Amino acid sequence: MARSAQPTACTLEIPTPASRRQHPIDRYIVDFVTLDGRLIVEVDGATHSTKTELTRDAERTRILESLGYQIVRVTNIDVYENLAGVHELIAVTLSST
Repeated sequence: MARSAQPTACTLEIPTPASRRQHPIDRYIVDFVTLDGRLIVEVDGATHSTKTELTRDAERTRILESLGYQIVRVTNIDVYENLAGVHELIAVTLSST
């Protein structure tokens, strides 16, 4: 019996025609973006838990929001263990904009 592959951040797909992975916006490269919905999805690992990184992430979020984007942050663990929930979060967020 074949084993199913473990999901990764690369497994995450945003089901819209104008979505991009590792896309430049202003001075940043965002993990995922849907250009038509102006939604950015950032997949954060363990390095995003330090005080310095949290401060950097807050500044990055402020700048990206000032450009008209909504930001959703999920963890690597969310993607590995609850990919369906991450997809649902994206769909709900996109439908509410």
